[in-house]
Amino acid sequence: MNRSPYSLGAAVYRQRLLLVTLGFVFFVVLPIGLIFSVPTAGYMLSALLFALAAVRLFLPVEALGALVVRRRSVDVATILLLAVLIFVLASSPGL
Repeated sequence: MNRSPYSLGAAVYRQRLLLVTLGFVFFVVLPIGLIFSVPTAGYMLSALLFALAAVRLFLPVEALGALVVRRRSVDVATILLLAVLIFVLASSPGL
């Protein structure tokens, strides 16, 4: 049985990391931010970005889907910068 690369199943398979990440943000980080505290959600989002930077650094391009935008070094540096900035923002007093 030959599956089309344009089918919904193929698209979900290609973007599985993105879908898992979005699911984590919407079903874990967002409710924690709404129910408990925004800084805690910020720390969790920062940790997620650090994990995504590590994933981008070590996994091959075929396994990453939409996480691959530019060269590996540019992607990792951008994700790490966002993670650090979100961590600093979540650590700021009065948030």
